[in-house]
Amino acid sequence: MREPLAGRSDAMSDRELVVLGTASQTRVVPGRVALGGEAATENQVGHLGEADRDLRPWQTNVLRCMAIGIAKREPPARGRMMAGYGSKSADRRQLVASPVHRAMSETDTPLEMFESEELLPSPAAADAMERSLAVTRRHAAAGTVYDSDGMVAPGVVADLAGAGYWGLRAGAKYGGSGASFGVWAPYVAKMTAVDPWVAGLSSPHAALGPVNLIGRFGDDEQKQRLLPPLARGERLGAFAVTEPGTASDWGAIRTTAARSGGGLLLTGEKLFISNVAPGRTAGVLCQIDGRLTMLIVELPLTEDDRFRTVSYYLRAPRHITNRALIFDQFPVPAANVLDANGRSAAYHGLNHGRVLVCAFSAGILRLMAGTLIPWVQTRETFGAVIGSRELVQRRLGRLAARIVACDALTAWASQLLDRDYRGELECVLTKVFGSEAVKEATVDLLLKTHGSRAFLPGNLFSDSIYDLLAPTVFEGENEILTLGFFSSLAKARLASPGPGLPLAQLRPASTPHLEELAVAAAAELHGAGREIDSALHHEGAALAQHQATAVELAQRVQQAAVMLVVSRYGARQNDPLVRNAAACMASELGQRLSGSRPTATYHRMLTDLGAAVAEDRFSPVAEAPRGTVAMPSHVPDPRGRPDDRR
Repeated sequence: MREPLAGRSDAMSDRELVVLGTASQTRVVPGRVALGGEAATENQVGHLGEADRDLRPWQTNVLRCMAIGIAKREPPARGRMMAGYGSKSADRRQLVASPVHRAMSETDTPLEMFESEELLPSPAAADAMERSLAVTRRHAAAGTVYDSDGMVAPGVVADLAGAGYWGLRAGAKYGGSGASFGVWAPYVAKMTAVDPWVAGLSSPHAALGPVNLIGRFGDDEQKQRLLPPLARGERLGAFAVTEPGTASDWGAIRTTAARSGGGLLLTGEKLFISNVAPGRTAGVLCQIDGRLTMLIVELPLTEDDRFRTVSYYLRAPRHITNRALIFDQFPVPAANVLDANGRSAAYHGLNHGRVLVCAFSAGILRLMAGTLIPWVQTRETFGAVIGSRELVQRRLGRLAARIVACDALTAWASQLLDRDYRGELECVLTKVFGSEAVKEATVDLLLKTHGSRAFLPGNLFSDSIYDLLAPTVFEGENEILTLGFFSSLAKARLASPGPGLPLAQLRPASTPHLEELAVAAAAELHGAGREIDSALHHEGAALAQHQATAVELAQRVQQAAVMLVVSRYGARQNDPLVRNAAACMASELGQRLSGSRPTATYHRMLTDLGAAVAEDRFSPVAEAPRGTVAMPSHVPDPRGRPDDRR
């Protein structure tokens, strides 16, 4: 085993603009910007060498302001992180309060807005979580998680109800254990590593769907009447927005609830609705009196002419029901209308659901590691196990980096929502990163490392390829989401335009120090804001119609924000391998943003990290189940003998 990476490499080009130092020391190096302690001044910060004299003044000023702002800021006390920053709770629902938007617009935005805390569940929630994991592990070991139709079995649903799983997000007064979203979302990642589809059932139930919607927008009577059956697992929840003629274009929704006497008659069709079945409860987005409204619909146990479901063959999600809902003058109590703008309620659910996509991604990536570790420890080529080969170690290192990045984003975005931030931008970039990380890992890491055996039945790739790729289109297709992300940014920036200077050509730090990477990411965010302002000066609101350009600009913002979140998350970790994983991910994002090549230092750090995964020393995957090393001779051919195949 190689020696762990230590120290720093000073083999950097003088053309690199980096930030050096820690909170306790100040270093001014020609050709670089130094970040010092509280006593740092503008004269001490931003000393540029002769090679950098052609930089524009604003480029250096951005980093000066940022460096001074960070240097003079004392770390927040535990328990009050992100609590203030001059923004009242009501203001946080506005896009201008978004941490991403602020970091693009201000040079003194507190970078603590990109941090998260390690949160502990209440004793009641912790007990329910552990019991639910035990139930799922027991059924997984017995092979009884799924019924004869391949769906999560009713017995598993009932056992999880007894464990308190379905009530984790409901308040104690309604029969739940009241876990905050910031506590629950990382737990979903843990459950995903045990069984992804048991974890998947929780999103339409308590993130997208009625537990969350009623808890946020319901009045006291609605909560008392509707939440207890959901918390007890007597009813599972669903989220019904998509229709045959519309997905993201909610203005085209045709489902209506017409007033009749003291109630409503619901008519319309919903499509691709996960976890829906007779006897369950759905949040249905519909038109009432010409306005989009969120209606809580308690589906009857039996279907009839007024209500029915339509089943179809859908390859993902593989073990969760997904059906169409058809209503024809179906009666719903008027008391089930949530007192909220329907579009706002739906976005609230989607924001939570998008964070859970990233939590699922963190769990799925752990499952990938669990299947790969026994294989790379067993498979030999040319007299050595493949886990000792640098190319395989690089793959495993990239996998570890993405696990930590998904953990960081899940914690950050979920805690923002708990603090009543709007979270639109943050939740979109969290979902996009998590689902794209799984898509990339599926082919470049899982398939390539398993080789041909990836296509054997029982292999995670072969069995779950559709489920691994589906999150890129679930809760919104990623490029369409990114286009909407840009439109929201552009609207906010048109209302308060900046000076419109082009993006600074700042090269993120090439060393693996998280503090430097965070400052470089903040500079990239600010520079991206300037670049968008410049484009808006030329194109105005029409820029959003140049979709390729808009998506590319938005992707730069997303990557810089992820880089910043991951850097700040890694800096508070005690496990050196987790810190290295965060540094690897942040460095990779920095390379993409700057167009620079990976350094030898980066390669060494990444392969050292991969070696730790191969040797089963990477703690985030410790609880992921280990796969078996199956070969063709171990797997029965369901089609019979080769000469009997048709």
